Amino acid sequence: MKEVEVDSLCNGKVTDATPPDAVKRGYLININPIIDAYDPDWLVPIKSWVRSEAGTAYFAEAKGTIITDYKDEVCERPGVSASKILVSTNLGDVQVRPLGANAIEVNYESDNPIVKLKFERDGELFKEIAIEGEKTAGTYRNAAFDFNDSFNGEHTLGVIAVDKYGYSGRTSVTVRFGRGNNETPVISVSNPADGSVKIYADQYFNLRFEVSDATEIVANNLLLDGKLWKILGGGNSFAIAINEEKNFTVGPHVLTIESTDSYRGKTKKDIEFEVLAK
Repeated sequence: MKEVEVDSLCNGKVTDATPPDAVKRGYLININPIIDAYDPDWLVPIKSWVRSEAGTAYFAEAKGTIITDYKDEVCERPGVSASKILVSTNLGDVQVRPLGANAIEVNYESDNPIVKLKFERDGELFKEIAIEGEKTAGTYRNAAFDFNDSFNGEHTLGVIAVDKYGYSGRTSVTVRFGRGNNETPVISVSNPADGSVKIYADQYFNLRFEVSDATEIVANNLLLDGKLWKILGGGNSFAIAINEEKNFTVGPHVLTIESTDSYRGKTKKDIEFEVLAK
């Protein structure tokens, strides 16, 4: 087995005109017998097996990619000028991106079909995405693209779109991962809309609120007059019946929503309500 580099377009010779993303590394298998006397017909089933799915898998397990149809010639490929590729991304749209799941978007446009997207961090490849369907333009969206703890800090991220001939276009953005010192959850109360409400002792109302944050909300609690009343858990949208059991005392009360995100950022919001006697 001999290790070689080939132009993946036709498994031919690599030249100065071969784009880096078209270079494939693999192994050539020499199955010619080393003895003088042999039956040439033996080679027919051997070559057939080497090129089969089973044969390729067998050698791949031992060595890696097997080149079964190497051509000792230069591939016929269009010039780089015939493959204009444009790439853009929303990765640099915010000052600080949170670690963990992020919603990202990559737009691409090319003269030839795009076959994959590559993502680099500080020049090192960390993810590849295959693009199906022979599309010359499109958008890749991922609502939960993972940037783990190793991304903490500032990095240069490169997004590369590669076409069917191995030509590529790229864009690069500088992104800081972590969180800002003042970032905390945002609590939006839709009912009561004005932040206060009055009810009679035999009535109840639905407290409705949403919690948003750049990271996951891990805890939501309700405090009644400064003391823990209900543990709501994680989540972002809530509707809680207040005084459903008709056991609140007559007089003024304060409900406090307390929300905590995965970075221990905490926000509180008060809702004043009064229970009236009939």
